[in-house]
Amino acid sequence: AMMKIYKSTKVTLCPLCGETKFTGLGESKCPILDKRFHLEKCNNCGLVFVNPSPNEKELSKIYSTEYRIGYQSWVGKILNVYNSVVFAADARFIRRYIKKGKIIDIGYGSGKMLSALGSGWEKYGYDAYSKKSDRKDIEKRLGIKTLSSLKSLKTQSFDLVILRNVVEHTMKFNDLFGAAHRILKPGGLLFIRTPNIGSIDFRIFGPSWYMTYMGGHLVFFDKLNLRKVAEMSGFKPLIVKTTESSPILSLQRNLQLKFSISNRLILLLLVPVSVIYSLGSYFFRNGNDILAIFKRTLAA
Repeated sequence: AMMKIYKSTKVTLCPLCGETKFTGLGESKCPILDKRFHLEKCNNCGLVFVNPSPNEKELSKIYSTEYRIGYQSWVGKILNVYNSVVFAADARFIRRYIKKGKIIDIGYGSGKMLSALGSGWEKYGYDAYSKKSDRKDIEKRLGIKTLSSLKSLKTQSFDLVILRNVVEHTMKFNDLFGAAHRILKPGGLLFIRTPNIGSIDFRIFGPSWYMTYMGGHLVFFDKLNLRKVAEMSGFKPLIVKTTESSPILSLQRNLQLKFSISNRLILLLLVPVSVIYSLGSYFFRNGNDILAIFKRTLAA
């Protein structure tokens, strides 16, 4: 059975702008959350978040088990191939701005982003949710130095910080940007990938958009808001853009959630439709993720 989240905290102030008035967008469809949890949008800055906010300690127990769900199924196999293509694309994107140096991936997960970057780097990783055994394995396999905490790191010691699919997992996202600023050298770079709440998918599907369904996703940015958070923390945007299109299976996954489809045949028939939708979405150039590179300014 799915683990459920029991503890939560009511959000009364927008974590980005401090506004107190929010608009409800509908119940969260996330399977580990119950009917209490809704998606809400700040009336002032437009930040979207889950309210009440699920307890992040409780969520962390689920990451290690539930979060990797479905990667064994046939859909999972397609996703794995798709993901490796995306890791390679992200690595190319980063290398346009920086080609070598001391780097840290905060929330490295499987370590695939660091390996996609290839050689020429001194690689570090920190993941709040990784077990000691996983850390040892990743160190051996990928030659990454893993850390048990960020606090021990010297200030201004890194050339690049990676926050890939991480900032959406915490309402304390300001702390992540602050930590990145602290450990980056002046002029150092911060790479971010995070779901795009301005996406065509969210506009059509709202709370049935599969990115809002994922267990740990608590807060959602558009390009403007991501920029704002970064600037508040002492970063200057070099590039903030969205991915070009919706992923190949996104329509299928959105419809599956919206109409609770479990019939394997229908899901299979939706694959070609989903591919066509994905190709059509190129027209809007407003995909499911934001990619950004920010530069640490000299002043703190």
